[in-house]
Amino acid sequence: MKYLLLLLFVTISLQLSAQTLLPYYTGFDNTNEKAGWQEFRQGYQGFYNWGYGSGFTAPYSISHDYPVGSTSTDTTIDWFVSPQFDFTNGGMIDSIKVRIYSITGNVTAIDYLGAYLLIGSSNPSTATSKIELGNFTSLVYNNGNWSDTGKFTIPASTNNCYIGIKYRATNNWFVVGVDNIKISGNSSSGIKNITQSNYILSYPNPCTNEIQINSKNRIQSIAITNVLGNSINWNWKNEANTNYVILDTEQLSKGIYFVRLIDKSGVVYLSKFVKE
Repeated sequence: MKYLLLLLFVTISLQLSAQTLLPYYTGFDNTNEKAGWQEFRQGYQGFYNWGYGSGFTAPYSISHDYPVGSTSTDTTIDWFVSPQFDFTNGGMIDSIKVRIYSITGNVTAIDYLGAYLLIGSSNPSTATSKIELGNFTSLVYNNGNWSDTGKFTIPASTNNCYIGIKYRATNNWFVVGVDNIKISGNSSSGIKNITQSNYILSYPNPCTNEIQINSKNRIQSIAITNVLGNSINWNWKNEANTNYVILDTEQLSKGIYFVRLIDKSGVVYLSKFVKE
């Protein structure tokens, strides 16, 4: 039984290490925010593909210029796909900034920009399911404005899950940008203590205006949840250091909260603190 439990713990830890912690945010502005994203090209490969351009917030977004096909029927389909997420209980794309530029202000029947849930594989060609979450194509401006959208429900899946941004166009002037993506997951009731909480330290505990979280290993990402497992927004009082971070807790209501931390090796740890 002891070895069976050890095997179960190792299996869970390996599964979690491949997943990115929710809630998740990226503005594609630095190495951490770009980590795990990759491009998959389908159809005609024109001169342009996904890259990093000027963002809604500086300095970057992901962007795609028109593919400049040799004929009007050369269809480019380029995907930009996120790191792996756990949507066992479903989730939501809470918000996303989108810019679609057309020199004519119009799109053709081929032009398309949207977000998908990819299940089973990050490669759209081998994913077992591709579920459209949001179609942004109608958000067209001919003056380069950004549009704020979101609230797209992500269905539950027990398989490997990814968010894919799909661009499809011919040689029409169809230029797009995507920035400031926020994704959250739905938690089951209660918290599963599946890792060693003594690997991180939160103090002062109880806290009032701020709390410092120390880890024996370099911190990769952090999230705060309440006792129901719902994600809580917070403000950083400093950027993540090698092994500690200070969080602003002044706006939190009084109560019990949990810190979910992923260290540099991908292991997830759980620690409890009280806000007075």
